[in-house]
This record gives sequence, structure tokens and C-alpha cells, in this order.
Amino acid sequence: WNAVTGDAEGHNIPKDKLLNRLAKTLKGQEDVIILMHDAAAKKTTVEALPEVIEYLKSLGYSFKTLK
Repeated sequence: WNAVTGDAEGHNIPKDKLLNRLAKTLKGQEDVIILMHDAAAKKTTVEALPEVIEYLKSLGYSFKTLK
């Protein structure tokens, strides 16, 4: 990964903080792989995902499957 939301730094971090951290770690990178966690204590990570996707699309990013 080369970008993070910071969701590993605590439990149920507010969505706006996750989005702000992502914005800081993107740094205009062309290709981005974002580290996000899927666990019971990470409910806001799941809730933030639609906003993360919308934000990235607004910056011109597209999504592909890793092989």
C-alpha cells in the first residue's frame, strides 16, 4: 500500500478523520493502493468507504482488480 486512512490507529475513528488522513497520504500519486481494515472494531471504515470511493473518483482515480 502507499496510502492509508489511519483506521489502524484506533477503533471507530470518525469518517471525516479517515478521509482527511487519506487525502494527506495520496500526495498526488498516480497509482494508489489504500490500506483499510475490515474488523468489528472498524465500523466507521466500512461507513466511510462510499465517501472514499466518491472522493477518489472526483480526483480522477479509477478502480481496478489487482492480479
